[in-house]
Amino acid sequence: MTLLLLGSLSPVSTRAEESAGVRPLRNGLAAALASLPAQTHLLLDQQSIEQFLVELDGAPPDWATVYGQGHHDPGHDERLFALNRERDARREGKAPLQWLIAFVWLGELSGFDEREGGFRVVLGPKFNRTAWGEVRFKHEDLPSTLIALAGQGTAKLRTRIQQGTPAPVAVLITGRLIPETGLPLHVGCVVQNVVSLTNVAAAVNEQRPVTERHLTVTGEVNEPRTIRAAVGSTFGDALARVGGPTLPEGEYKIVVGGPMMGRLATSLDEPITKTTSGLIVLPLENATVQYLSRPLDRWIKKGQSTCDQCRTCTTLCPRNLLGHHFSPHEIMRAVAYDIPEASDVITGAVMCSECRLCEAFACPLELSPCAFYKSVKKQLAAVGWKNDRHKRADLTPHPFREGRLVPIDRLVERLGLHKYHHLRPAFDDEVRAPARVVIPLKQHTGVPSAPVVTVGQKVEKGDLIAAIPEGKLGANVHASIDGRVSEVTDKTITISR
Repeated sequence: MTLLLLGSLSPVSTRAEESAGVRPLRNGLAAALASLPAQTHLLLDQQSIEQFLVELDGAPPDWATVYGQGHHDPGHDERLFALNRERDARREGKAPLQWLIAFVWLGELSGFDEREGGFRVVLGPKFNRTAWGEVRFKHEDLPSTLIALAGQGTAKLRTRIQQGTPAPVAVLITGRLIPETGLPLHVGCVVQNVVSLTNVAAAVNEQRPVTERHLTVTGEVNEPRTIRAAVGSTFGDALARVGGPTLPEGEYKIVVGGPMMGRLATSLDEPITKTTSGLIVLPLENATVQYLSRPLDRWIKKGQSTCDQCRTCTTLCPRNLLGHHFSPHEIMRAVAYDIPEASDVITGAVMCSECRLCEAFACPLELSPCAFYKSVKKQLAAVGWKNDRHKRADLTPHPFREGRLVPIDRLVERLGLHKYHHLRPAFDDEVRAPARVVIPLKQHTGVPSAPVVTVGQKVEKGDLIAAIPEGKLGANVHASIDGRVSEVTDKTITISR
């Protein structure tokens, strides 16, 4: 289950927020419900919950028989355990287990969090009286710290809470499991980041193409901030915008993207693309830099000789905990013993999201099942293997999943990022056109775009410079500055002012 939003029981204004665990307050539960997908099954009252349970079980249990003479009845516990086992068996494969559902927990706003700019939320389950007894629904991954943003209503709510008047809220929770190797679209959902949504709005409302990218530059820099940079400008240009690194040249590396799924930059001349979300400048001895610097073949050789099959990688693997038939310790064993056939253990590599939790946190020997999976994926792609095995939709999360989620603070410490974790980069929305941009022709899923300009041609910001090849999957590419085309290759187009 995933927290969607908060429905406030008192009138307040709203604003959006991307951070995990931070959500806007809505003016009334009805406003929150209106934003849910049309196919959502609302389990908010006795009637809707009982209809859901009828679909699953047919009829309520015979509680009088189950309880007998009560808790002192010697057969009470065994009858209750037998009921649960039989109920779970009957429910397996039932359609309601694949429904997108929504339910409510109740709580109230507590203290104001100055750092987050919102109110901490204290909440608990809502108990619903039904023919099945008292029923409550349980979330799977509600953030440990929940912050509610009240926008223009913040001052009024702060005064109200300081005076001891309760500020109740209803937390609307919704969710559904995504099939193995599937996408949110397969369960009727679309997951997008804020930058992509603003780009879609600009394209639809203003016919404005993507020529700039907001990205955060942080870590060992003088003035951490989120900037707006022209596509094709360099990492060096971005560092100049934040006052440059605090470390001498040659004593730092740049992580492109996040510390878990990102990569190391090859040079300061690398171009910013439509998908560059951030740059983290870190010292050479940093744990994240050390992990990302290790070559793939070195990971594999170390794993073949060192793995002791402790299973910790599988115990903490997010995919395994969601119910996927996916066990990272098995790939370590399969590769170590050179198992040649395309068994489910080997082809299961396609289920790996490459989150890096196994190598960055789980393994006590600092091995990397993720590296093994990357290697296997390349080999499967090279032989043209198509996935027709790993598409299960009847997933059941591990019963201990909630207790095995990795604490963020401990992960940050393990990554060597605690020094930068609480930095709050300033926002700089100014667009600075560089003297030169080198725009890649492949910044997207699919094939590279085909150039439609020639050397010496004058272009303006927003002009089409490369188009999707006919009949192919791709994206158009546009000029990010005014200038002249100074070079065209099969990989990039350079524009100089």
